[in-house]
Amino acid sequence: PIASKDAEASRILPKDDGPHFTRYMDELLQLTSAPTLLELGLFPNAKEISESFACFAATRLPHLAQLFEPRDPSVTVVCVGDG
Repeated sequence: PIASKDAEASRILPKDDGPHFTRYMDELLQLTSAPTLLELGLFPNAKEISESFACFAATRLPHLAQLFEPRDPSVTVVCVGDG
């Protein structure tokens, strides 16, 4: 059996139709390692990409940069997952 196509799945939305939350997807796609990360199956869906990249983005916030140097090997970031 062939699944029927969801008419809403590929619709084009106008840019002024509210906020679009693609920041972290855009960041992933700009990485040279993106194909490898996707091939490894680390992210089963866009929600997991967004959550992972949001945690990573939080470590780069200016107020956190005052507390620690991200390249410091003695720093460990622990992100508690919900799954």
